[in-house]
Amino acid sequence: MAIALGSAAEVTTALQQAVALESLAAAQVAEALELADRIRAMTYRLATR
Repeated sequence: MAIALGSAAEVTTALQQAVALESLAAAQVAEALELADRIRAMTYRLATR
């Protein structure tokens, strides 16, 4: 579970960096960031059961 949690965090960081570097617009990554956040939350809940 730790690997999955880390991978989801990596995706979030990469998307945030793309926005910061103006490679992508915030609107373009908004849905992906929401999904990554949901995946991190689900993974965390599974890992701490």
